[in-house]
Amino acid sequence: MSPFNVGFVIFPELTQLDFTGPQQVLARLPQSAMHIIAKTTEPVPSDSGLSLVPTHTFENSPRLDLICIPGGNRGVVQALGDRETIDFVSAMSGCGHLHRANRRHRGAGERQADLDYELDR
Repeated sequence: MSPFNVGFVIFPELTQLDFTGPQQVLARLPQSAMHIIAKTTEPVPSDSGLSLVPTHTFENSPRLDLICIPGGNRGVVQALGDRETIDFVSAMSGCGHLHRANRRHRGAGERQADLDYELDR
């Protein structure tokens, strides 16, 4: 039986905890494989300065069963404006476009900078 492939798309200035928290939980799935995917295999800086090392690029990523995209502030806005990133996510999801799903609020009504997005199916 082939593993359940979980991919995390990382990009500069992502929030590290939004990546490593879910990755820590999903890595415990039986018969699963975790893949850290970015445009290149160069280390990717988080918004706290911690660099993360991809295991795959958009070009050599395996087919994914689950794709996870961490949050962040500026990093998410930049990633949403990056055609290569959007094309990779769209190709992996088997659909054509990405759109804003909703706006979330945190704490004392402060709007979260990293808005939720979802893929049309």
